[in-house]
Amino acid sequence: MPLSLRRLIPLASVAALLAACADDPAGPLPVASVEVTASADSVSLGGTLQLSASTLDGSGAQLAGRAVEWSSDNPAIARVDSSGLVTALAPGAAKITARSEAREGSFAIRVVHVPVHEVTLNFVILRVLPGQSVQLSAWAFDAAWKPISGLPVAWATADSTLATISSTGRLTSVRGGVVGVSATIGGVTKVLRVEIHTTGVHVWPDTASLLLGSARRLLARAVDQDGFAGALYGASWTSSDPSVARVDTTGQVTAVALGRATITATIAGQRHSSEVYVTTYAKAMRFATVSSGRTHSCAVTPEGDAFCWGSNALGQLGTTQATSRCESLAPLGRGGWSRNTFRCSALPVQVEGGIRFASVAVGDMHSCGLTPEGRAYCWGDNGEGALGRGTSAPGSVNPVPAPVAGGITFRSLSAGSGFTCGVSTAGEGFCWGGNHAGALGNGGNTLSPVPVKVAGGLSFASLETGFAHSCGIATDGGTYCWGRNTAGELGTGTTPRDSNVPVRVAGAIQFTALSAGTFFTCGLDAAGRAHCWGEGGRGQLGTGGRTSSTAPVPVADGHVYAGIVAGARACGILADGRTLCWGDHLVPYPVQNVPEFRVRTLSLGGDASCAIAQDGLTYCTGARFLGQTGAGSFDGQVSGPQKV
Repeated sequence: MPLSLRRLIPLASVAALLAACADDPAGPLPVASVEVTASADSVSLGGTLQLSASTLDGSGAQLAGRAVEWSSDNPAIARVDSSGLVTALAPGAAKITARSEAREGSFAIRVVHVPVHEVTLNFVILRVLPGQSVQLSAWAFDAAWKPISGLPVAWATADSTLATISSTGRLTSVRGGVVGVSATIGGVTKVLRVEIHTTGVHVWPDTASLLLGSARRLLARAVDQDGFAGALYGASWTSSDPSVARVDTTGQVTAVALGRATITATIAGQRHSSEVYVTTYAKAMRFATVSSGRTHSCAVTPEGDAFCWGSNALGQLGTTQATSRCESLAPLGRGGWSRNTFRCSALPVQVEGGIRFASVAVGDMHSCGLTPEGRAYCWGDNGEGALGRGTSAPGSVNPVPAPVAGGITFRSLSAGSGFTCGVSTAGEGFCWGGNHAGALGNGGNTLSPVPVKVAGGLSFASLETGFAHSCGIATDGGTYCWGRNTAGELGTGTTPRDSNVPVRVAGAIQFTALSAGTFFTCGLDAAGRAHCWGEGGRGQLGTGGRTSSTAPVPVADGHVYAGIVAGARACGILADGRTLCWGDHLVPYPVQNVPEFRVRTLSLGGDASCAIAQDGLTYCTGARFLGQTGAGSFDGQVSGPQKV
């Protein structure tokens, strides 16, 4: 090949390569369009709004890394910075433009003046130890409770020697005391009470018994000089044996296996522990009768053994062996709080004494049992003689069953608030204990620590006690009531006035069943129709309204009931065991969450109610913070039946 030809070949290759390069779109593609977006098209005066700009090529694909310049056509209304953050300066409209290379996009915004109506914080009250750091947050709302976003928050502390607060809301506690920390948005200020405790951390309860598979929440608390125990923020939780009881970040303990575990809370280097015992029963307990009071319940097995659960503050469980420690708070006259610590049980504990019972009657803070032979025994609070043992004194407690004085044999018992009544085997009515408003029905107003006969010479088929009144069905067919009558619970049909002797219920209805509630009474007529009288402000009379009545009025449903029970509300039991209740509702309403639940007997208490179902098991529902449902847990409140 000639030399000249060999030189021409590489030159031609280079030329071809250059030609090819000229046809390839080398280098960055130009911006074809700019798209501006935001989370809203308006911003509150004084607030901010972040805009975003997307640079796109001719096909609509996003081009990364392109410089964007921001501008506002009306910076007196809305100013924009180099990142696209818009600050609202005055009411009006503005167009914000984003420019990249030779292309631009715009976004129209409105600056509106929405007055701040309310400011809320992420704490209602904050309790910490010295040296803790907590992030606070604040939100603004308009008069319609719609959130207003983007407004600046001005944080301030009333005393920086107690607690400091940063511009972003980071609070740091310094030393013990109480200080107000404020958040101001749009001229509206919300103040947070910050309590800085120096008493250390205390886990409540310090001992707990959990049923296998159940759970409850422990609290890390501080106790001040008035005895008020408040939950501290920021506890970290650990378990000494997670295979027995595990704990989450909120202090919720789950019983995993039988045994014992120590649960520890640590805050700012300080710690305290609670001993958790996981227990179980071999099988669910079966009871023949059950009765619920203010904060506890008792039941009797078919064999005659009595068991109780819930609060044992005044010995009302009939045992000295309640396994857990509970607390309640009571107001003091000087405006503080008193902490009361006492024993309680979330599981049934057997009443001591080895006595065989046929039934139990539970009052506010005491309990009574009736033996198959008709002998009455009572235990719990005896401050006004409700135990009937012949003595009484303020603060007097009998934690185990004591025989009722007088040697009377009873057919039935009923317990109220600080007093007890019963029907003797001869049909006579007897009452003992506190006699406020004439609750004993003996013609006086003085307490009696021994049974006294109800005045009037009546013979009773049944007798029921309420909060401070009693009603009975006499063998003459009439219904009689006595005691407190401030809401018309005696049913006389006249101006309410207390009576310390039995007075006949107005009307010609002959009742076959009665139940006395808190401040009202209900009964069934011979056809099974329900009638109620007394306090009706929460719908307790079941008439569809909130009006009280001094005489019996029919429950507005037309159902035929086989049984009726009153407490804080009222329930009727249908022949098939279904239950309709009123008081939470203005008219009878099926028990929620349990459409197939059927009961044999039902007892309505203050904090919890219990029933024996047709399956033979006992179920309770309501508050559990003192173990009132008997299901092994102290946590919160349940709206559906829990198996005892």
